[in-house]
Amino acid sequence: MRKVILYALKEHFDLIVTSKAEEAVSKIKTDDIDLALLDVYLPGDTADGIAVAHMLEKERNDLSIGFLTAYPPESLSACERKRLSHIKNLKFYSVKPQTPKELIEKIKGATNA
Repeated sequence: MRKVILYALKEHFDLIVTSKAEEAVSKIKTDDIDLALLDVYLPGDTADGIAVAHMLEKERNDLSIGFLTAYPPESLSACERKRLSHIKNLKFYSVKPQTPKELIEKIKGATNA
């Protein structure tokens, strides 16, 4: 699924792909990025996507945040939902499956592209 999404997005946006929280925060500091697209759970990482979103917002308060995840909000714990609600620049929270066209439209809307 990730490869399909990346392939579709590459035709419309310049992408920087990372798989670790620290790498994402580093990229935000050095690259011109309009939106961070995250998943709630990041396998193999010490931080979850919600924590990464908060880290990114500390570095860049103008950064838009979007989530594409397999987890509907009601499946998250109360603590996770509360942490999610404190993301200031959360533009969308989408649950998979999502067509590439739908995701592209959400990203364009979130970034005014």
